[in-house]
Amino acid sequence: MYNFNFYKIKKFQKGLSLIESMVAITILVVGILGIVQAFPYGLKIDKDASSLTIANNLAQEKIEEQISLGYDNISVGEIEAKHRLSDESDEPYYNFWRETNVQYVDGDLNPSSTDTGLKEITTTVYWIRNLDNKEENTKVISLISKF
Repeated sequence: MYNFNFYKIKKFQKGLSLIESMVAITILVVGILGIVQAFPYGLKIDKDASSLTIANNLAQEKIEEQISLGYDNISVGEIEAKHRLSDESDEPYYNFWRETNVQYVDGDLNPSSTDTGLKEITTTVYWIRNLDNKEENTKVISLISKF
């Protein structure tokens, strides 16, 4: 008689089969591809957050410049029309535009045509978002009082 025990598979074989190895490698490759695809998206989000911070600082800078003039020396109306902050494409502020307006406001912060002793300075900074190439803006508003 023949001994067929030689051909029987042991129940608790040690090691990995070829199929188990291929499944593990496939899962690993899918995970790595997911990370690789998410990385550029994360960089764009980081760049957009950085642009927002820069825009807020540029707006605040203009507000502080106006406030330093003193109430009586701040003109009412358009202080600066929307314009690019740098003409050189290699400069850091080339992709930012800014506009500033000043108006009289009353005690309820509604626009007023007469001097009520309170001026509202509004500075808006614009830039192009990296995620979708659409224009984004941030607005900083400050009040200055005559008294």
